[in-house]
Amino acid sequence: MITSARSRDDSVTTITLDRPERRNALSTTLLTQLLAYVESACADERNRAIVLTASGRAFCAGADLTDPPDAQFPALFQKVLTTIMEAPLPVIARVAGHVRAGGIGLIAACDVAICSDDVTFGFSEVRVGVVPAFVAVLARRLMGARAVQELILTGRPFAASEALGAGLLTSVVEPTQLDSAVEGVLDEFGKADADSVGRAKRLLRDLDGRTEADGFLFVANMSAAQFGSPTAKSLQGGSHA
Repeated sequence: MITSARSRDDSVTTITLDRPERRNALSTTLLTQLLAYVESACADERNRAIVLTASGRAFCAGADLTDPPDAQFPALFQKVLTTIMEAPLPVIARVAGHVRAGGIGLIAACDVAICSDDVTFGFSEVRVGVVPAFVAVLARRLMGARAVQELILTGRPFAASEALGAGLLTSVVEPTQLDSAVEGVLDEFGKADADSVGRAKRLLRDLDGRTEADGFLFVANMSAAQFGSPTAKSLQGGSHA
């Protein structure tokens, strides 16, 4: 159900949802495997980034309705989303197939989402008698309030261009340019200090929900201290510019 591969001198782990016959629908088994792969990639100090992708024509169709979620599913899905968001390294969603329901949650949890322009999305939950739940939490964090409200309440399909405009995606490219776009982002991450990227991810999470005044108080002692660290000095050649 899940496969993993290493690339770029073992500095990138690509994790693939590999259940195309079920449109990579989410089951307890798939989520358990996905969590294990993400945790393993995060624990490997050689890794600089994770790419999350999928095989087949669908990135993820949401929960598997032929195998209805059991009692473990909610907590497990939340754990997967949280682990992706709190990963100490950047996670890139490479989206080449259609996305529905819980699949939107996986993409929203990633730091960067690059999508083929022929992909469609949909908060399809209301059309099968349920509501988005965990997906809504993340969608509201990224997407404009008016846009996400209409999309969730109608459950209608929407194009990648609309997902980009609403804030769900980082970029949309032609299908033939998808891999080169992902590689370009990986190149940029490769130029950054890995520890600093991880700390920047934590900082952005910690600033969520704070007012500007609270945010300034939170970071007040951070800026000066970090410029004096040995890592910062070595990367700047001793300069604080």
